Amino acid sequence: MTHAPGLSPPINGVGGGPSFHPSPTFDELVGLALAEPPDARLREYRALRYRRSRVHLALKSGLDPEKLRQAGWGLVLPEDEPPGVLDALRPLLDWRGRSMGGIEPRRLVYRRGESSRMFLDRHNQSPGVVDPAKVPYYLLLVGPPTGIPFSVQQGLGVQHAVGRLDFESLDDYRSYAANVVVRERMREARQRRIGVFGPRYDDITRQSNEYLLRPLAHVLAKLEDWRVEEFLGPRAHRQCHLDLLTGESPPAFLLSVCHGRALPLGHGEQRRLQGSQACQPAEAGAGLHRWIAGRDIDASATGPQGQVLFMNGCFSAGTPRENSYLHRGGEEKELCAEEPFTSHLAQRLLAHPQGASAVIGHVDRTWNYSFRWPTTRGPQITSFESTARDLMQGKRVGAAIEKGFGRRFADLCVELVEWQERCRFGQTPDLTLCQIWTARNDAKSTVILGDPAVRLAGVRWAGR
Repeated sequence: MTHAPGLSPPINGVGGGPSFHPSPTFDELVGLALAEPPDARLREYRALRYRRSRVHLALKSGLDPEKLRQAGWGLVLPEDEPPGVLDALRPLLDWRGRSMGGIEPRRLVYRRGESSRMFLDRHNQSPGVVDPAKVPYYLLLVGPPTGIPFSVQQGLGVQHAVGRLDFESLDDYRSYAANVVVRERMREARQRRIGVFGPRYDDITRQSNEYLLRPLAHVLAKLEDWRVEEFLGPRAHRQCHLDLLTGESPPAFLLSVCHGRALPLGHGEQRRLQGSQACQPAEAGAGLHRWIAGRDIDASATGPQGQVLFMNGCFSAGTPRENSYLHRGGEEKELCAEEPFTSHLAQRLLAHPQGASAVIGHVDRTWNYSFRWPTTRGPQITSFESTARDLMQGKRVGAAIEKGFGRRFADLCVELVEWQERCRFGQTPDLTLCQIWTARNDAKSTVILGDPAVRLAGVRWAGR
């Protein structure tokens, strides 16, 4: 997790080698923000912001996002569909089809090189309100970001509830599909517990404790029938984190705010360790023992057991090929990785025989703009609070994220392009432009791994 410019100097993610994200100067940030072309979807973002001041979701009026037969659920597959994946996901496809009244879920093909707008245009979905008869509101992308880019997932997530399944083996797809179906069929009883986890050992983690985790826990604790537990500072050690993920009875929802491990381009362990969660260090240096990585989940006999996990840290959902926070310094873009990839930790959490229902995380680095804003006072936790409340009330994960974070991304897109327009007509750029540009990139990086139609285990809900 990273500081926001204007609050304190930006720093690099916690890594295991030399930094690969040099901190840009103010002039470089301004130049980069102004050089970025105006977003082609500006009118769409403006319309979305206007519409959302009156309704909460981008779904067509009169349709309930909690009822799949109204909202629709479908797959987005790459042109080179991995062989055997649909067969591995068959239990989930049949279960979702049953929820839609026996209709086979839609299968939409993504063509290499398309943007999210091009994809929607080809399926006859114009900008604006989502019409499930054209493109389902709930979309599950299948395969790695080399087949369907992260940018497409982020673009679709402005209006749709979008998730991704990306595993290394067919057995992992089978495990995830079977787990979701079994849990939803049984509606298994779970303790109504929420956990907030966050170490505190530097200025960034201090801010996340004081401006996000403690205020959020205080607000959520007022809701009836839910127990909110804080694991902060010295309590947020490695074994505590493992217990919250793989213990006898993990909380239904866990928000963890940790540094995510950042390894340089070409590092031999980058794909396995990038985005690993940093826990509270020991008094006398912790080394690698403070990290939670995918191999720790594989080594555990028990898993998250249907948990929904929000890992608010750098690279916690995945790593892009190109750095979204590039400083001006050369002809070619600086690379984060040889090719984009999904977080190994998130993959193992979902694929475990007792795996998670969904992992919410970040692609690229994470900044503290999501809970601190330079021109306002005190904690700004509305997006997190909205998402958590919706989940606790039985709302589907994709709808909760689209409402809580999709709107934030759309609002910041509008602000950025309007700033660019004013600067082209003579306004002098200042730090605000840099803040909006960085915050916009941060907002778009929140994505879902897993089926966006899942709910918290043990929460009561009505209808399909």
